[in-house]
Amino acid sequence: MAMPDPAKHPEFKGAVHTVDTPPFQRTLEQSPSKFGYHWNHNGETHYLIGEAMGEAMIPLMSNGSFRNRPRKAIGAIAAKPVAA
Repeated sequence: MAMPDPAKHPEFKGAVHTVDTPPFQRTLEQSPSKFGYHWNHNGETHYLIGEAMGEAMIPLMSNGSFRNRPRKAIGAIAAKPVAA
């Protein structure tokens, strides 16, 4: 993802962190559904992803960069499409 790249998105510098989520996915055998989407409805997968995202937010919140970000830049997260 390009969002954490300050050269491509300077408005997000110090305010964005991404989490690589596929490593948290549990196998089909460990999951209650075999749908192949929504992480196979595996609660442990959802928990681990949420925990990793929460951990990634700690330094962003503690250094104040997110709180001090202008509203325009925060809104840009939803307004700008992110190239894959």
